[in-house]
Amino acid sequence: MESELIRFRAELEPFFLAALTQGPDQRLVSEVDQTAGRRFDQRQELLKRRTSGLSESDLELARKLTRNQFIAQEKEAFVTRYKSQAIAGLGVVGGDKTKAVLAGIAGDQKSPLRGSAQEALKRLQGPRRPGQ
Repeated sequence: MESELIRFRAELEPFFLAALTQGPDQRLVSEVDQTAGRRFDQRQELLKRRTSGLSESDLELARKLTRNQFIAQEKEAFVTRYKSQAIAGLGVVGGDKTKAVLAGIAGDQKSPLRGSAQEALKRLQGPRRPGQ
């Protein structure tokens, strides 16, 4: 698989960079929104039954989370995973432009993508791979 990525490096680097900077398209985000709404409803039903195995204080905390908060958290986590996967791809096919972008993310103490960017940079700075 990695050799295929490297083989199509010229085409894939811009694709992964766009995925990182732009995130998922609106259709995917809408699907996550709908799925998260259904999951929230299921979660609420479970919380009403009190058979979840949670303590009363944990149940209370879980009940305080609103539908909008839950959906926002789910969408944020999805976007972060999506961008993290783009970074992983860049760690295989990236060139100098990619290294500069990843260095910026790796240096951002507050970025949830920091660790992914650091790993991708390590990979890019490792031994030269065939096709480089």
